[in-house]
Amino acid sequence: MDLENKFSYHFLEGLTLTEDGILTQGNEQIYIPPKELGVLIVLLESAGHVVLKDMIIESVWKNIIVSDDP
Repeated sequence: MDLENKFSYHFLEGLTLTEDGILTQGNEQIYIPPKELGVLIVLLESAGHVVLKDMIIESVWKNIIVSDDP
């Protein structure tokens, strides 16, 4: 996933998601923070396929060590 590239996703009911993390429907806008947006993009780009946790971590957190340990 490369958020440097410009994109927008258009869904049913007039819902639009843009690269700046703005989810819009009509006059309503919701900001999606960068990490959450990254996870959403990985899932959207993998529609219809199983997405492994490691794929999400590698795509979104890149060179940061992530652990399941509390």
